[in-house]
Amino acid sequence: MEHKIEIPSTGILAKMKEGAENVHTKLQAKVESVGLKPSTLDGEGWSNSESSRNPLKRNGPFSEPNITMEIAQVLLSLLHAWGMDPDLDRVCEGKLGLLRPMVPVSFGVLSKGGYMSLLLPTWQTHLEPAGEPATKLEQRLPAELVHQDRLTKAFTARAHWELSTTLTSNHLLAVVALANTLMSMNNATFVPEQERNRKMHRPGNRAGVNWNKAEEENEEMFTVQQAQIKQGWSLLATLHCVLLPDKVTAMGGSKTFKRLQVEMMARRWQHQCLEVREAAQALLLAELGRMGPKGRKALVDNWSQYLPMYSTQEPIIPQPQNHSPPPGSPTPVVETHPEEEDEEEELAEEICVARKPSSVAELKRKQTTAVVLLGVIGAEFGQDVAANNQKRDNDQRRKSSVVEGFGIGNNNLARLTSMALMHLLHAPSSPKLPLHTSLRRAAIDLIGRGFTVWEPYLDVS
Repeated sequence: MEHKIEIPSTGILAKMKEGAENVHTKLQAKVESVGLKPSTLDGEGWSNSESSRNPLKRNGPFSEPNITMEIAQVLLSLLHAWGMDPDLDRVCEGKLGLLRPMVPVSFGVLSKGGYMSLLLPTWQTHLEPAGEPATKLEQRLPAELVHQDRLTKAFTARAHWELSTTLTSNHLLAVVALANTLMSMNNATFVPEQERNRKMHRPGNRAGVNWNKAEEENEEMFTVQQAQIKQGWSLLATLHCVLLPDKVTAMGGSKTFKRLQVEMMARRWQHQCLEVREAAQALLLAELGRMGPKGRKALVDNWSQYLPMYSTQEPIIPQPQNHSPPPGSPTPVVETHPEEEDEEEELAEEICVARKPSSVAELKRKQTTAVVLLGVIGAEFGQDVAANNQKRDNDQRRKSSVVEGFGIGNNNLARLTSMALMHLLHAPSSPKLPLHTSLRRAAIDLIGRGFTVWEPYLDVS
């Protein structure tokens, strides 16, 4: 079944287009104020007043490069790990139409207060690969140009992922989300030469056409080409979602590689944007699997202290508390305000897990993150942990590094996590916890994913 070549109005590309149009409006006002000839944005690209009156009006989202797709092309070109997989690089340039950067890029991070941290990597001249033989083309080029090209390759392949955990998380999330979005479209490529093919193979242009032998061969070639493009986007997403950490480690960056923040992916487990949601889930599951038992156990130890605790006799409706709980008692649940899920926080520097929460809002974020994160670990890795524990005696289990709490021998964590998920599911709608929130959706999803783990502790009657 073919997909229509459309950009969904609620998807990530539509949000990019909306932001671009806002910027264009400001630029248009500035241009008019200085007396220059304004240009128009017809929804599919930039054009001057004459071209906007051209009878050959642009038609269709892929008929000519539009502002949304140009932004996607620039983003993917700047964020892709060039030099990590030479074969994929050739596919990205030849089939997908990405543009290889000529110099290292300076990335920045916006904080919640609107401040920007800008990282300048161009001083890292020691990143040049040692002992790499010069190609025939490099032998004919100036030495300064060859040196700059090698520095750029070293930065995009390795140093890019050694700057900040926040940058790694946001960049991987953006690349995977955009690649999956473009993979779901028909012939979604940035190569200009394929414009004619896109026009000829629209459903409206192909209706009622009698194909001759040559046209049938062209149709077969187009089908093969479309499959290659989809495969290219799939390979791009796989590299950044699954293979990138191992490849950076193989290049000597095991100690300096900044892994993505699993808590950031957990907060986006049920993001309102479908593409971001799917990318966050894929990245989180891949990272949890890469951690191994030791890494997951350390993660559980860090976050279990923030898990809200309930008893079976505790009412669902939260009661107001005018006193502080005694030391050592379970942490009461604190619901999340909808405004705290503002998308502006997505680019903010995440709070370190090691230190204690300094405010009520921070405690709320940590509690909701702990519920989702431990729910994911229990749903995806709780069953195999239980099966492994059946085969080990107490001494072996004590020496092992499996995640304790989801197995038969120690089920306390599974019980507490299941109660927290059920509380989010059954809690009535309130200003603090509305009916339709990403946290409730995450609870529903995780209960279904790990039902065999939670079932012994749930009242399903």
